[in-house]
Amino acid sequence: MAQAQPDRKLMKRLLHQVGSAIQEFGLIEDGDRILVGISGGKDSFTLLYLLQRLRERAPIRFDLVACNLDQGHPGFPAQRLEEYLRSQGCEVRMLREDTYSVVKRLTPEGGTTCAVCSRLRRGILYSAAAGMRCTKIALGHHRDDLIESLLLSMLFAGKMRSMPPKLRADDGRNTVIRPLCFASEADVAEFARSAAFPLIPCDLCGSQENLQRRRVKRLLSELEGEHPGVRASLFASMGNVLPAHLLDARLYPREAQSGTDPWIDGDDCADPAPLLNFAVVARAPLERVLAFAQERGWRRLRLLSSARTTYNRDYLAETPDGKQRPMLNVFHRDGQTIRHFWGSELFYAPADPGQEPRHVGTLEPLWNLFDLTREGRPMDWDEQLSYQ
Repeated sequence: MAQAQPDRKLMKRLLHQVGSAIQEFGLIEDGDRILVGISGGKDSFTLLYLLQRLRERAPIRFDLVACNLDQGHPGFPAQRLEEYLRSQGCEVRMLREDTYSVVKRLTPEGGTTCAVCSRLRRGILYSAAAGMRCTKIALGHHRDDLIESLLLSMLFAGKMRSMPPKLRADDGRNTVIRPLCFASEADVAEFARSAAFPLIPCDLCGSQENLQRRRVKRLLSELEGEHPGVRASLFASMGNVLPAHLLDARLYPREAQSGTDPWIDGDDCADPAPLLNFAVVARAPLERVLAFAQERGWRRLRLLSSARTTYNRDYLAETPDGKQRPMLNVFHRDGQTIRHFWGSELFYAPADPGQEPRHVGTLEPLWNLFDLTREGRPMDWDEQLSYQ
């Protein structure tokens, strides 16, 4: 079965995101044998395809086993799915367990079957992975799944948790990984469409999606319409947790807290020190700014969007005809008042021999950043390799 050629630009972005997740969380190691759970939906097909492409170029060796579980849903096209998977040149395992009748028996009339169905499926996959000597189980959950799970847990379970990119299962035998955790659902859906995967709908059982999850999806869509970048901001928050500003006594230090308070002082002072708060401002929507940072692994740099504001025009980072230009602005906080201290255009500096023209590069060292402030360099501060 010939595979359609997917969108190359989108594939490049998704491969970069999957590679970043693998590297950042140590998802795949040399010699791994990975069971890839294939449901027949857009997420699992995309995951398998991307892992196959990464395996072709990876500096380490790992094996993939495409595994599908036929749970006895009426009309499930198991043979067609198996034929497609084998045509892709990967090892295939087709399992069959009649969980459909069990789920119907355990679920009240009119109830949602998804929770019971997923628990049964998980147990079967865990056992199968151990029997196949697989070291990891790769699932196709993407960025939006993680965001929705975070809100579902906070709103309806009273816990702050989501789907981790890497999890050692309770049985101690299996490790679950989610290589698509940096990828958006919209990108995955578009990629699956361009690749023309033979998708199998997840409604063969006649069940409806969990009503709470549907409500959270709708809430996120409404917020995104009013404030573009909400999803990206929620996702970024999962990688920027401040335990001392929460209420979990198990994480809370017993000694008195020091430093800034978000309510009294505004948002937390950013690195490199309480004396200096450095931020990068871009006119692009916040979602694009955060996605740009995520692709490059920027985790600790404060990024702001000036979209729908006049900041760039007010502080000379935008020409009268709307063109953007690099601009450095320094603000000084004096009590409750914030004043613009000075600004400078970051036009290209003369090129040194053998180098390309560049923007002013002398502003990069931390000492020079302090030089830009009114107070200048502090007397009791030394450079460090990292700042907490």
